[in-house]
Amino acid sequence: MRTIVTINNQKLQIQFLAWSFFVFLILYLISAFRPFDVGTDTMTYVQGYINPRTSVQSRNIGYNALITFLRYFSDDPRFFLIIISLVTQLLIYISIVKFTKYPLFGILMYALVFYCLSLNILRQFIITALFYQFGVTYILKKNLPAYCVLITILFTIHELSIILLPLYFLSRKFLSPVYYLGLWLASAAFLFLNQVNSLFGLFKQADTFLRIYMANLPNYFSEVEKLSNSEVSLNGVILDQIIFATIFYLIFYSNKIKVTPTVIVFFNIFFAGIILQNLFFFIQIIQRVSIILIFANIYLASITFYKLYYRIAYLVIFCLLFYVRFVLNGISGVFH
Repeated sequence: MRTIVTINNQKLQIQFLAWSFFVFLILYLISAFRPFDVGTDTMTYVQGYINPRTSVQSRNIGYNALITFLRYFSDDPRFFLIIISLVTQLLIYISIVKFTKYPLFGILMYALVFYCLSLNILRQFIITALFYQFGVTYILKKNLPAYCVLITILFTIHELSIILLPLYFLSRKFLSPVYYLGLWLASAAFLFLNQVNSLFGLFKQADTFLRIYMANLPNYFSEVEKLSNSEVSLNGVILDQIIFATIFYLIFYSNKIKVTPTVIVFFNIFFAGIILQNLFFFIQIIQRVSIILIFANIYLASITFYKLYYRIAYLVIFCLLFYVRFVLNGISGVFH
């Protein structure tokens, strides 16, 4: 897939690519050589690499095969982090350069919004990296057999990948802005009512029904705890709504964005993630799926934010959030 970087000044373009590669290199080194107790579930994966038979991920054939292959060379968990971090970070970096107009902005957004969110960079990021590097390309090329093979491979690494299968059929169709706006507002209203319910104890019968229904789902789902209604997670969801509203306006009403097949695919993937996030805010397993889809906003923002001050404003906002979340509150990620 040919890159759509369109900066007029070739020298400036090379400088931006060089800086984006430098940022990628820093992210890789932090991920590969971080302490084992830094990052969401990192210690769990490290222990699983040391003792594969006791790993909770041993049921995933593809992931288990990957661990077996890596252990053939070294059973040191540091080696595991070095290789996995290289694969995930490199694939994400390449896909950002390939699909976006402003790769430096894209990789900075990735660092602030997703990378530092948990600093996991393991199974879920393997899925994310492979999907955006290869899956989106197969969708754009209408290569269904290759896409199905990719999803099958991803499913053996993480069960969540099954949600990506229908995207092949859903992500290429561009709907009227009325449909997008209506579905988004309806899902946002549902999210708001859920918040009211959690705060004031309304709709108890519906809540009871949901709990009974959830209790009868397969064991894999019933073992997963629901998301806590924390201020941080809710703030993140609200921020996603703001990003969606901005991109929605730029695509449909600014008359400045060329709606290419690439833009359509990324927008539909992002839209699907927003809807899932709003409707299933309290269910962690669905939230994890939605994060994979919402990752598309990195590419969308790097394509549609044609004004420099748009990009600067968003980077400033996320830098402030990064400072509050990690430096002041030390919630997760680098500042574990």
